[in-house]
Amino acid sequence: MVYPSFKVFKKRIYDKLNEAERNRLFYWSLFDPSGWEETESIGGGLPAYLPSMPRRKQSILSILRRDARIKKNFLEKYGDEFFRRFANGEVLTNYLLAAALLDYLRAKKISGYQPVNLEQQIFPDVHLQKDPRKNVYLEVKGIIGASNLFDRVKIEVQPNLNKGRRKYSNFCLILIFPCDKNEAKRIHQIIQGYYVYEVLIRRSTKNARRVLCCCIRRQNNTDGFSLSKLVERIANLNYF
Repeated sequence: MVYPSFKVFKKRIYDKLNEAERNRLFYWSLFDPSGWEETESIGGGLPAYLPSMPRRKQSILSILRRDARIKKNFLEKYGDEFFRRFANGEVLTNYLLAAALLDYLRAKKISGYQPVNLEQQIFPDVHLQKDPRKNVYLEVKGIIGASNLFDRVKIEVQPNLNKGRRKYSNFCLILIFPCDKNEAKRIHQIIQGYYVYEVLIRRSTKNARRVLCCCIRRQNNTDGFSLSKLVERIANLNYF
């Protein structure tokens, strides 16, 4: 495998990070490099809301390099292919969210949940299962701009829910907006309107299907725009 299993990542990377480092890594993982490519192709340089691609890559690698085995077996062995598939392919985002959720549940004395097929990048992004009858499904979309969001939900999410109409109860679509510290409160107010997507994904089914919209800042903080706050909001859906 080009990137480590979830179990290896959690043990060798995630469990050794403090909360601020976990939040920073999660923030950087949310950016889709196509956002840079599209912007650069039309000229004019990067807008203020897009961070530097080299800075993003260096920030992620600086944390992953701390573990000697990860560095040798993946970073040095696979190079750019590792980074492309792990950090740019949503795997890192999904690993971090799953790890944070499992730790939160354990702290709340909710045990037994395990990730299912997390390494395979299949729909939905994060599937946690306690036994065959207790499942929670999370689909994550990192949002830089919303111009094609409707099509993404209609093409990437809704057909899968329709195919698994009886299966995907306890499902949540999570729309995450990585944002600058001075933008978070304003964007948080704006994105309340995105809950219209909850109507879209619940259409023609009685299953428990929800939407969560949130901002994530690079700096860990107490104002609610963080990985830890997102995990708390997911837990409060009462799916577990």
